[in-house]
Amino acid sequence: MNLKQLHNFIRSVEAGNITKAAELLNISQTALGLQLRNLEMTLGVELLVRHSRGITVTKAGELLYRRGIGILRLVDETKNELAALAGPGREHVVLGLTPSIMRLVGADSMVNFKAELPDLSISLVEQMSFVLRDILMRDEVDLALLYDLAEGTGSLRLPLAEERLLFITANDSSFPSGPVQFKDAIASSLALASDRDHIWRAVHRAAATFPLPVNISFDVQSLDTIKTLVARGLATSIVPYGAFGEDIESGAVQAHTIEAPAIKRTLFLVGSPNRRALRQEAELLGFIDRMVDTLVSRSPHAAIIGRCASDRAP
Repeated sequence: MNLKQLHNFIRSVEAGNITKAAELLNISQTALGLQLRNLEMTLGVELLVRHSRGITVTKAGELLYRRGIGILRLVDETKNELAALAGPGREHVVLGLTPSIMRLVGADSMVNFKAELPDLSISLVEQMSFVLRDILMRDEVDLALLYDLAEGTGSLRLPLAEERLLFITANDSSFPSGPVQFKDAIASSLALASDRDHIWRAVHRAAATFPLPVNISFDVQSLDTIKTLVARGLATSIVPYGAFGEDIESGAVQAHTIEAPAIKRTLFLVGSPNRRALRQEAELLGFIDRMVDTLVSRSPHAAIIGRCASDRAP
């Protein structure tokens, strides 16, 4: 097994289709298929199941995919460490954050980054999760903290935290303070983002288990507009604490936990498909861990479920 085979196998798994993977790798479909067959013969196990819709990863393939990401990252780190001996240059990282994360830790993160990692420079990009996913796959950001990402996306995918979403109403709404049943929340006049947004999808997945309709009165991409609609009593919403944190603390709106069922989301650290590890990769991942610690400490309904630095080894 060589590194090129391993790299092309990982990209094929992420693409979910040999034809698409060959296009992304700029090689012929026949050549890629032969590489994957040779890899399976070398290892003596079936890694992929081919079918009309694309490919499915076997149990052995899942193991090689997870280990392979770590192996390639370790190779990159070794190259960077060796290059540093010849004279280190200043490195740069582009980190994507969602609006709710940016509101809670964005400014502090910039200040702390400069103090803790003076030999690295950073750019922060603020976008909703589904936008970050798209630009991440185009290598326009190096790393992103985003929510509820599908498996097989990016060169790195680490679950870090889980957060319970809240039902938000105006103070003079008909909902009393305290928990709200999920069926009652989705029957109200909701303002939610589009069907590409992970919260929209989480709400509809939960509603489909009953099944119950979701009453969306306002399809809105702007958080500021959603805030205005809720504050005026024209709509309700289902959001993370960070989106309405200041409004909740000031008493401008009322926040309710959701029950039967609770609606949760998972925060992931994701790396762009062609990203190379930095010389200070360990320090960067440690910084992101501390940033997530701060985020969770400021989010009353969130909890840590994983770490970046401890999951780096293949």
